[in-house]
Amino acid sequence: MRKLFFPILSVFISALILSFAGISVAQESRAPELSDIKAAGVPQLVQQLQLPAVPVAAEAAILKALEPDGNGKPPVIITVPGLSFDEIGPGILEISTLKKIWHFFFPHKRDAVNNETLAAEVQKFNEEYFMLQEGEQIPELDTRIVSVDVHYLEDSMKSLPDFEARGLTVEPFEWSRDPDESEKYVKKLISHIAAVEKKYRGTGRPICLISHSWGTMLAHTALHRMPEMRSKVKIDRWITMGSPLMPGNAIVKIYSKLKVKQEDFEKTVSKPASVKGKWINIWAKHDIISNIIKAADSNYQIDLAVADVDKEVVQYAKDHILSFFTTRRDLFKLRTTTIWHAVYMYDYDEYIKCLNRQVTVKVFEPLVDPSVTANY
Repeated sequence: MRKLFFPILSVFISALILSFAGISVAQESRAPELSDIKAAGVPQLVQQLQLPAVPVAAEAAILKALEPDGNGKPPVIITVPGLSFDEIGPGILEISTLKKIWHFFFPHKRDAVNNETLAAEVQKFNEEYFMLQEGEQIPELDTRIVSVDVHYLEDSMKSLPDFEARGLTVEPFEWSRDPDESEKYVKKLISHIAAVEKKYRGTGRPICLISHSWGTMLAHTALHRMPEMRSKVKIDRWITMGSPLMPGNAIVKIYSKLKVKQEDFEKTVSKPASVKGKWINIWAKHDIISNIIKAADSNYQIDLAVADVDKEVVQYAKDHILSFFTTRRDLFKLRTTTIWHAVYMYDYDEYIKCLNRQVTVKVFEPLVDPSVTANY
């Protein structure tokens, strides 16, 4: 059972209080295609699973963004949450999610979406990715679907160790979390950022905007429009997590049926001029809503530690045909989008039955004491 543990996020983000020097892009690992799994052929039994170390890059990225500037002033944090997690679906890729992303990127091509074609491609993806048989539904899981309210980012920031002692401040942006109301809330976000900048102007405190999921779409639009509406307003840092600004490769492959390529998404996304410092993008391959964003200054993949686990479960499925249904449930725990879309705020913690292993990835646990790294 996954543990929803706000303090873990707080420690993760507090460890992000490092310098911006030395940021590098983490390389993604390719998971085996489930369509390659055949009943024939039985390789050797699965070896004992050894998890690689949790990559440092993701922890360091967030912590660096919250590091006080050279003047020692603590940052002011603006949080922009995403959709309700039940909007993402129960783990499988839903056609409604795809259509919302499409309409955001290509508002003048709304009629280009062929529902029948899209539905067929989504069904094909779900069957291959989760080893479903034709017409079969996702099995009921023991794991809980994440349920958090609109304040989840704000609450995570405020649970930072010594939050008040560090002088950190959160100025949350609240919205309906309804993507159909995006345009209305983009204008309100611009006003909110401008009000926060004005409030702390002259204090020397940097403004750091942290956005998640659809909140990154709102932020991208708002920050690009900022020079037109509030020409003098800028933020110092921007962090995106689980962002659909560059959807995962699986989604792009589905969109290819609609004559759209990855380059078509990439050319619509650029770093806003209103961001003075770093744009850091945090993503997970298992969160197929997200991907590397080339326009960002740095990209960090947080699920590298489960790449081998994924391969082990696929191998087990090949070796133990009679345990097909158990293995498929385990694979669903590893690959469900809903879980990984929330891991930016919580640990990943699932029991993988076919391997008899509790797989835990402490995404937000710092590997270096902030009090030591503050001088880096």
